[in-house]
Amino acid sequence: MKVFVSCVSQKHGHIKSNISQVKENTLENTFTQWINLTQPGQKPSRDVYKGTQWELIKELDSLVSTKVVSGGYGIIDLTTPIVPYSITLSSAYVENKHLMVPSFGGNQKEVNKEWFSMFGDYSKLWETDETLIFTVNPDYLNVLGLPEKDNIILLTDYKLGILAKWLKSGVNNVAVNFTLYLAKHYPNLSGKKELDQIYEELVKKYGKTLYQKRQKVDDEFISNFIEEGGSLNLLRNKGYKCSTQRFNKLKTSI
Repeated sequence: MKVFVSCVSQKHGHIKSNISQVKENTLENTFTQWINLTQPGQKPSRDVYKGTQWELIKELDSLVSTKVVSGGYGIIDLTTPIVPYSITLSSAYVENKHLMVPSFGGNQKEVNKEWFSMFGDYSKLWETDETLIFTVNPDYLNVLGLPEKDNIILLTDYKLGILAKWLKSGVNNVAVNFTLYLAKHYPNLSGKKELDQIYEELVKKYGKTLYQKRQKVDDEFISNFIEEGGSLNLLRNKGYKCSTQRFNKLKTSI
């Protein structure tokens, strides 16, 4: 089993490398300047990132091989030297717009893919029979170009929010906590088919009594969420109410 997690926004130390500092006229020049700002790294990533979720990720790395998907460094290990930095591939939070890769008027998702590809070609990582679990959000999945295989598991496909209380987890950390559970109890997990069975059994045992009433939101909120790349499962896992019919209707109208 190998796990891929998103980087976290919190870091130890002063943020010396911020994408908003880079004022170049092309994406390629911006990337070159970014590399100059962030290389060489100073400390292992395990000692730079911080926060509740990061502590869980460090525990996960002690059990199974864990990789970090970073908007500032590509795919790295917890031993990879980095510096404190600020950049994001996620469009989920308006306040982080100034920390996103500059799009230069292009489609943000496509720009993010091009940006990430400059760190290297990671396609060979997916050419394996080893079970690969991804806890990363849709914006970060977007840049990876993952093939559809039984051994490649995207946790965004599962409604993990209904297991949050059983896992004693906040909603934001539920994917990592669920992966910790798998690493401890199913270290030889074979793939999606086996996980589907495990998930269904857990939901039957714990899901119904732990279900939390979802918050009602208007069409504008859901439309914005869809435009930012969010799925129906992710919307529901975040605690918002929306029927499949309503979601699909709004998605079609965008």
